[in-house]
Amino acid sequence: MITDPAILHRYREAIEQAYCALLINLIPSVPAFNDRQLATFANQGLSWQSKAALDDQLASYGLDADEANAQQREVCQSMLSYLRIARFIQNLNSLPEGRPILESVRLRLELTQTTTEAINQAVFPSQALSQPAWSQSELESYDLTLYQALHRDRHLFNSDDCNSTPLSKASQAELQQLQSLFKIPNHEIPPANRLWTDRGTDYIQLWRKLKQQDWRGANEETLNLMRSRSGKAERDPEELDLQGLPLVDLRTIDLLWSEASGGRFGFLAQLKIWRETSLAPSQPAEAFGDRVDWRRNGTWISYKFMDFSLDAARGHLPTFPQIGWWCWARHKLLMQRIAMLQPIDLLPPSSHLSAFVISGLSLGWLKLALG
Repeated sequence: MITDPAILHRYREAIEQAYCALLINLIPSVPAFNDRQLATFANQGLSWQSKAALDDQLASYGLDADEANAQQREVCQSMLSYLRIARFIQNLNSLPEGRPILESVRLRLELTQTTTEAINQAVFPSQALSQPAWSQSELESYDLTLYQALHRDRHLFNSDDCNSTPLSKASQAELQQLQSLFKIPNHEIPPANRLWTDRGTDYIQLWRKLKQQDWRGANEETLNLMRSRSGKAERDPEELDLQGLPLVDLRTIDLLWSEASGGRFGFLAQLKIWRETSLAPSQPAEAFGDRVDWRRNGTWISYKFMDFSLDAARGHLPTFPQIGWWCWARHKLLMQRIAMLQPIDLLPPSSHLSAFVISGLSLGWLKLALG
């Protein structure tokens, strides 16, 4: 069986493209899909031309029939789950507030923007999903201004009060003016008191990926931020700077992960489990791996099989490309440094989710709707 994630990703995109037009045509006439209709949609709905095109890709990628059928059904279920959420938002008549929710759902279901935009147009025929009043370039301009202000006002950092505002009044006024000019809503503004750094690192993009629940992207960003900046990086660009990374920066990374996941992910979540499993009479590394789901059926799993979702085990993320008992010294060093941090109060969930989620669409409902 082929398990190359790149091959599976390309085949998934081909399935999406083949089934998207079919689903769009069915949306006006089918208010809901039951299991029988799903099976029909997944197995019998394509034209012979589309089936032939998928069969050609199946052969070129070397996938067996069982794997292809599993991928086909998974993609169809993901598309229908997205459609279910979109229809729920349509019933609430909450398109502006629903837009970030739909984007989070898209990322979780690993659907392409082309597919979800086509579904959006079909679900909301009389009015397209409202586009943000700000452009991506304006958002990037705001982020750059915020980063420059944090660097300029770094002398205001108070290690005893990480919840204090780390910006001067002049910087705050400048950022408020820019936010007003670009019409950027508050929920898109990174919290300045969560972006502390002792070495000038920009954590804004990590905050944005975590806010979108792009757990895979956030994990990759975390690894990039933690990689060595010393001469060792020339010999091994993948090496993590666990000893040289300032505690302030470790706390920032942990805090962003902890708050985005409600305490489920982050280094302090791992530390709690590490302390508990370190008391195991033998093989503490294996006990830790079992608890955070880095080991399955007695075997350490590879990076491509990590669970980049909010359903992952507590402490599962952030994770690393190399894990196992042979990497235990590295993780032990990280945990020893994390143990030096003082836990601080997390921001309430409402500061990370739009009012739409809090009032109309709970995360629990989302989990139920997505299966």
